[in-house]
Amino acid sequence: MKTKLQTGIHDLDTRLCGGLRRGQVTVTASRPVIDKAAVALTIASNALRRGLQVAVISNSVEVDCLERRLLSHLSGVPLSRLLSYALTEKDLTRIKRARHKLSRLIVQSPPFIFVPESIRSFGRPDLVVIEELHGYRYFERRVPPSAILRWARSMAKKRSVPVIVCGAVGRKAEGRQDKRPRLSDLKDSKPVLQYADLVALIYRDEIYDRSTDEKGVVELDVAQNRDDTGKTGIVKLSYSDLLF
Repeated sequence: MKTKLQTGIHDLDTRLCGGLRRGQVTVTASRPVIDKAAVALTIASNALRRGLQVAVISNSVEVDCLERRLLSHLSGVPLSRLLSYALTEKDLTRIKRARHKLSRLIVQSPPFIFVPESIRSFGRPDLVVIEELHGYRYFERRVPPSAILRWARSMAKKRSVPVIVCGAVGRKAEGRQDKRPRLSDLKDSKPVLQYADLVALIYRDEIYDRSTDEKGVVELDVAQNRDDTGKTGIVKLSYSDLLF
């Protein structure tokens, strides 16, 4: 078994010297105006494209919405056209192929219990994505982020699989002239920095500066990386390549 799973995002794989290491936890995070799950779901879609099995724990009961986003990315058919049903014969052929790859997707939605016993229900996926770190509730009780991160760490180690958790950046970043997030801006930064092997902060300059020269650019700042073979630093990605 390879020790790393390629993200399918070339510049990110280069930065990480091959991809995400199996057995490690990655946290991606951004402000609410940026979809914090976009990078994680893009990596999930790229894994499905290669015939790998992906498990997603979603905080939403709208599983169909998640599957449609992935189907659009896998097939190359724009989501707007997919939803309008104004599909060509070529679209239908692409969708059929994409559905076959999507069959490798496992989705767990509420109520899901973050306890060691629940790890068995996943089998042995190649990648696990937890779509939400905050706001998760189990029968009206808030699930603390530390419990989710402990579960992610246990899942990663026991199944030797990379786990991506989608976290959040607090309001502190909004008060600075440079609104790029920092590790200290993370919500629940203490457990995140304790359990995460890799932390990647997402930023789009055009949201804050309409005159920017970097329209269509997404910055992914690998701000923490405990992998000896990897590096920290900013990777610039194209908005159109990600699953927003």
